[in-house]
Amino acid sequence: ELKRNLVPARTKDAGQVVGLYDTVSGEFFAPRGGALMLDHDDSIALASFCDYDANSGSFTNAVRYCTVVTSETRTFEDGQWYVVADDVEISNGENITVSGSAHLILCDRASLTVANVAMNKAAIGVSARNSLTIYGQENGSGLLTATGGLNGAGIGGGDRGAGGTVTINGGTVT
Repeated sequence: ELKRNLVPARTKDAGQVVGLYDTVSGEFFAPRGGALMLDHDDSIALASFCDYDANSGSFTNAVRYCTVVTSETRTFEDGQWYVVADDVEISNGENITVSGSAHLILCDRASLTVANVAMNKAAIGVSARNSLTIYGQENGSGLLTATGGLNGAGIGGGDRGAGGTVTINGGTVT
């Protein structure tokens, strides 16, 4: 059994994550072009994706250290990055709530479906003063399907609740 201890490898100024470093083997991993690399317990990933730069009007390749979204995920936290690495379904009255400013990467050939949520609730609740930015990988084949409960948005506010900011930079969102 191959043992790994993957930690984020950052730029010299401790800024952006540029890869994963395996402290056991000394190997460095830097995915590019729509890659996804999971750590030893599949809960943390290094994902590459296409990021849109509004100032230049162009797309660039970026890499982020992310939490893997599962059917147990219920909150996207402020300043955190999340990745949909496989087909994930959240239903039975449950939804996801965004707290602060969160980021979601939809991997190529992966999908997140949030449906059958409680009445008056958004499937992905992004209330006023909160924000969610959604990114796709290189091929843009990641899918997010969000169906709110009666009187609730797919992504945004619930019944009579103001929605926050939702920015879609890639993937397919319905």
